[in-house]
Amino acid sequence: MSFIQNTNRKENHMSTHTTGEKPGKGAYTCKACGQVVVLDNTNDVLPPCPKCSKTTFKK
Repeated sequence: MSFIQNTNRKENHMSTHTTGEKPGKGAYTCKACGQVVVLDNTNDVLPPCPKCSKTTFKK
């Protein structure tokens, strides 16, 4: 798992995921602060946001 700085990318279709889920590989953006968490493995568990500790992300 790795962390990326905030991005301002806009995507047409965004799904919501919560800490503790295994949503699959990809970049997940914290809905509260915009911090991006990248999951590198399909078995990675989505952690709380490393910046603000919130638990809801969009993909």
